[in-house]
Amino acid sequence: MELDSFFRCGFGHANSSLIYERGIACRVGLFLALTILLASYAHATAQILFTNDKAVVLVQGPAGDLDAPNLYEVMNAPVVDDGTSLKKQINFINSSNQNIFDLSCKVSKTVANLGSCTLVIFKVDGMIFEPANKNVIVAVEDMNDVIKVSQLFVRPDQYGELYFSDDLHLGLSLHYNGSSYPQLFMISYSEKHP
Repeated sequence: MELDSFFRCGFGHANSSLIYERGIACRVGLFLALTILLASYAHATAQILFTNDKAVVLVQGPAGDLDAPNLYEVMNAPVVDDGTSLKKQINFINSSNQNIFDLSCKVSKTVANLGSCTLVIFKVDGMIFEPANKNVIVAVEDMNDVIKVSQLFVRPDQYGELYFSDDLHLGLSLHYNGSSYPQLFMISYSEKHP
């Protein structure tokens, strides 16, 4: 089938029954192709990229997807209004002066629930950093650092969960271990789930 007649869905041929049959089949085919294409973009995903010294997690999705807006909401940071979007940014440097992570998010002021976030996790001793497996886990255990990092986020739910992406690849959590103060802060990214 010529490309021109494909886009015209078979129209332009002399036989009217052939035009009708090809037109219906073409429309069904185009509908199915568009449905499959749009379904692959229907939900936000957390994706990770690695360099030698950091992992960069991107969280974004179409309008109406809540992954990026939810992550934006748990950030306890000043809001910057650039006219078209609202932005928040946080950075955590531990008591040993190691840069642990940077998180920046923005949400649209004009399109409901449209946003994107970038989380940069810096490679430090003691963390799980596995580019081949697309797996990163960083834990903050020093009590002063845990208190400091917990102040960068709004209070978590009763289970300590600050945020989990819909695809469950990215999670941020505080662990209380029976205490009224957080004992551990953790960021985890994994594309493999039990």
